[in-house]
Formats: sequence, C-alpha cells, structure tokens
Amino acid sequence: MRVSPVVVALVAVLGGALVMSGCRRAQPLCAFCHMPIPAQTAARVEVDGRVHQVCDPRCALTHQQQTGEISRLLRVTDFESGRPLDPERAYYLSGSDTAPDVGQETLRPPMDPVYREWHRCLPSVLAFADRETAVRYQRLHGGRIETLGELGYRQHAGAAVQGG
Repeated sequence: MRVSPVVVALVAVLGGALVMSGCRRAQPLCAFCHMPIPAQTAARVEVDGRVHQVCDPRCALTHQQQTGEISRLLRVTDFESGRPLDPERAYYLSGSDTAPDVGQETLRPPMDPVYREWHRCLPSVLAFADRETAVRYQRLHGGRIETLGELGYRQHAGAAVQGG
C-alpha cells in the first residue's frame, strides 16, 4: 500500500505542532493566588525568609493582611517599561480600571461589585518608575496614586509590616 505524500505531510505538520506545544514554556503562577503572573505587574516578596513570585503588589499586601505574616516587598515591575523597580521608589496607581492579573486587560464600569470585593488582587495596583507617567496613566484609567506606605506597607530594616 502506497501512502499519499499529502497524508505524510499532514502527519508531519500535526506531529510537529504536537511536539512544539509541549515545548512551550509555562507561564509562572502567583505563589499566593495561583493565577498567571503578568510580566507588567510581577513582584517579588519575602515571607519568613523565603522569596515568592507574585502577580502584583496588591496580592502580596492581601496575603499580609489575611495571614498576618510579616513580609517585605523586594521588587516590583514598572508597568510601562517592564523593568524591575525598588518598591520604595515606585509610584503606585491603585484602583484603576486596568487589572492584568485578574484575567482581563481592563475592568471598565460597571464591573460586578461582588467580583470586585471577592478577588484578592483588586483593587489593582500598578507600579510606575516616575510620578509623571503614573499621573498620565491615571488620567486615562482612574485610580489613586499612592506610596508604598499608603498602600498599607511600612518597610522596616528588611521587613514590611502592615500600615495603620
């Protein structure tokens, strides 16, 4: 029995696609909410001497509030450039209509208030390297510009505690 070259080509293409789909790198998941970590909001936090990758600063703060564990935000990501930032030098836009880590790019009103209250990563927190960029983004997407302390963190000698 002779096999058609079209069948051979089709099997080769489908087999190659199957192999390549298994080679795709899995997107990292947040240590606290177990959702995919968007590159533009990724953060690193230390809890009890262990470093965790998290989806955004809000998720780290929510973890701190829910567990009472002392944590230290080590690094945040500039939403505009994707570059790492020192958390104490960043400007934070809290509660804008953009929340990449909740599975939608933007959350425009009217958003279901039950979902807003339930999701641990809301209200969203976006970090920016400079205040001017944060203000420009705020004009388009709403929210409040806050410092790390205003978000609920106070960094102390290598550890963060919940602000009052």
